[in-house]
Amino acid sequence: MKPAIRYGLLLVFATLSATAGAQPSTGAQAPSGDTQQAPNSDFVRLDTNKDGFVSRNEAAKDKTISRNFSKFDENKDGKLTEDEFTKLQSTVARGKAVAYVDDSTLTTKVKAALLTAKGMKSTDISVETTKGVVTLSGAVEKAGQIKRAGAIAAKVKGVKKVENKLTAK
Repeated sequence: MKPAIRYGLLLVFATLSATAGAQPSTGAQAPSGDTQQAPNSDFVRLDTNKDGFVSRNEAAKDKTISRNFSKFDENKDGKLTEDEFTKLQSTVARGKAVAYVDDSTLTTKVKAALLTAKGMKSTDISVETTKGVVTLSGAVEKAGQIKRAGAIAAKVKGVKKVENKLTAK
């Protein structure tokens, strides 16, 4: 064997030996530049039979997934792929974020309405909003202001209900 070929084979053998420890347990190696994402832990948790899908029965263990199952089962095969599952989770998360922003906006609008109301010391009134329900708390100067603050809050567009927990000093 010619020295150049022998040297080349030795180089190839040395390279293969050095990288053998870095091989994945399957023996396959992802092409360079490819990054594999870790599996969705919620998907893995619900896929109890480990078939790579979440069936309608498996989804029943999670109320949110179960409620939205049909809408995200794109091919209507009665099971969610990991991609369909992730889309469902993303859409639900976006909906929660929008609801949070809407509640923050309502809180700001109610505070502004109380601030502009004559004869109302709005700095003594705390306003919290959850899913469109406004809770007023704190202490106002006069008993009549309790009812008035509740009425002002109720008139703000988007307020579903007012829980008035104000007290008079």
